[in-house]
Amino acid sequence: MKSLWLASTLSLISVVISGCRANHKSDSSEVRVVGGQFAHMVNDQRSLAHTVSLIARNAASSGQQCTGILVGPHQIVTAAHCLVNIKQLDIGIGPRYWRLPGIQADNFMRHPGWTSRYHHDIGIITFTGDLPSQLKPVELATKPPLKSGDLILIAGYGSAGEIHPDVRGQFGFLRQATVEVDLMEPETNTFTLKPYTRKGGCHGDSGGPGFVDREGKLELVGVISGPSSDAPCDEGHGTLVQVTLYQGWLKCAFAAAGHPLATLADDESAKDCKVPKQ
Repeated sequence: MKSLWLASTLSLISVVISGCRANHKSDSSEVRVVGGQFAHMVNDQRSLAHTVSLIARNAASSGQQCTGILVGPHQIVTAAHCLVNIKQLDIGIGPRYWRLPGIQADNFMRHPGWTSRYHHDIGIITFTGDLPSQLKPVELATKPPLKSGDLILIAGYGSAGEIHPDVRGQFGFLRQATVEVDLMEPETNTFTLKPYTRKGGCHGDSGGPGFVDREGKLELVGVISGPSSDAPCDEGHGTLVQVTLYQGWLKCAFAAAGHPLATLADDESAKDCKVPKQ
């Protein structure tokens, strides 16, 4: 897998992604999600198969950059705030952003309960076109549920940090880091990362995945939403949406967008299913 990605992407173009802040104080030698590593330079490269980059085009928010998660052959989950005023999106893959030819995003939907305070910060994108063979949808996590102290793998195409100018602008590379869950927040369907670890998400990682490894298989447990403090993301903090609590809404939203996904479960979140196309 490693040699395949390296060989196929050395000449690919760099672009970017923007959204949330979350963590780590880097020094000049660290070019990393904050505190992370390049996904194509580690032994575990599974995040490459499930994570995509998103760049807004021809819209009021043109140039907005985020990360997304492939959950089906034509279905992506991301953060709702990445889909504000979006009319067209470029979808990219690889260690260093490469726009997928022949792939056209055709629907974007935000959860109807989303607010600028990042409640219900989850949305969907559907697209037409065939994915390359190295991309594989990831399944949503099953039991046992996530809890404080669990380790998850986060990934994103965002910045490596805010503080040092030599790393601040380095968007467009997929990085990943193993981080610890701090607190579960049942009232907002979110969880936070352990703070001040100098590991977490940063600008452009919004909508990116939080994976748990269950018996050697990655499962999706969270979607990177935003900061959990006002400190620079270099310090290490962040909030993720508990994606498993939205399966009913996701299932209905994908069906409404014309791309049903039968692998999702029905649950009480389906009550929020009256989502207009955006």
